[in-house]
Amino acid sequence: MQFKVHEHSKYPNYLAIVILYQAGQTEILAADVWQASNVIPSDWKAGVAYESDIELE
Repeated sequence: MQFKVHEHSKYPNYLAIVILYQAGQTEILAADVWQASNVIPSDWKAGVAYESDIELE
């Protein structure tokens, strides 16, 4: 899955994510928030797109 840290995010207190590509999935109906290691770099920057190994079901 590819996602972008929204431009209005403020490191380190406010993180908003926009999903850009979900590998063939046509729509995402729900999302659960959880803490996972190595998904978002610890020094994330607003406006930057990141690639993750998260798989959607």
